Amino acid sequence: MRVLVISNMYPSKQKPYSGLFVVNQVNEIKKQLPDANIDFFYLKRSFTSKKGTVLKYLFFAVRFLKYFFKPKYEILHVHYYFPTIYLAIFYKKLINKKVNIIVTFHGGDYYMQDVKSYIYVFPFQFIDKIICVSKNLGNHLSKEFNIKEPIILSAGINNIFSPPNHFVKKKYDLIYVGSFYTQKGFDLFCKAVNLCKNNLSICIVGSGYLENNITEIHSIHSIKLFKNLTQEQILPLIHTSKYLINTSREESFGLSMAEAMASGTPVIATSTDGSQQQVRDSKNGFLTVDKSLESIAKTIDFALSLGSEDYDTLRQNAIIDGQKQNVNSIVTRLNELYREIDISKSVNR
Repeated sequence: MRVLVISNMYPSKQKPYSGLFVVNQVNEIKKQLPDANIDFFYLKRSFTSKKGTVLKYLFFAVRFLKYFFKPKYEILHVHYYFPTIYLAIFYKKLINKKVNIIVTFHGGDYYMQDVKSYIYVFPFQFIDKIICVSKNLGNHLSKEFNIKEPIILSAGINNIFSPPNHFVKKKYDLIYVGSFYTQKGFDLFCKAVNLCKNNLSICIVGSGYLENNITEIHSIHSIKLFKNLTQEQILPLIHTSKYLINTSREESFGLSMAEAMASGTPVIATSTDGSQQQVRDSKNGFLTVDKSLESIAKTIDFALSLGSEDYDTLRQNAIIDGQKQNVNSIVTRLNELYREIDISKSVNR
């Protein structure tokens, strides 16, 4: 079996978290399928202008040409549908018309693009299997493009995310992990915490163009900002935080929520496709009533008022639910899909 994984998401110095889950997934695939030939072609993400983005993708396409001269692949697995899917189509048209194309939809392109435009819709006819990282995202695609039963499979979280094996004192009330973007609701987070009743200790991990919004918090709360941390460096910060907060406006899954829960830290989140799949309100975390600042602040205040017994129940449920997204189990199911395709091709030869 020869598989080429294609992704326009890959960590870089500017965006150390971008596509890290794809890297973890590919590494686990190689472990579980040692006899298969698994290649990985990727684009490192960085902050660029519109012109820079166009040039970046042109160079990305040029670099892809080297795979035209390698032994033929049976499977192309594309992460992040648009515009990466076009590389797979070019390969199918020019090199191997029988290649199977699998696409994992992570949601970002769906939320941001004009999904009814021809350039976005056209590639669907070439896709053999569609994977969506959440059920709600799958429902959107099914309704929009008449897709029957997309496979629901998250990208999976790194094995390192697990509860501490000893007592850890909570240092922070909240931890935010992610990009400082409008879609991620970083501005909502910065404004909402200022409406909370008490002074909070807050850990912020990430980077992005809304970083200046942090100044709104400093005068009221205690803030600790970390940039460009590895997952190993983030883990102890999660362990020492009472809650992870996610205030996204749109989120297809949100791996940081699964990582926190698997590590024993419950989640406070606005209602999105991703949080609805993961967060069971008042069971393993809390969902806000809506995305208003008042609702977010009220939910934070309530969560922090819980007694130790109720909090521990929340924590234990979070661990159970979060560990279900472990990359080992996710990749086991993904490899079953690869094998089904490989066996099917062998039978049809």
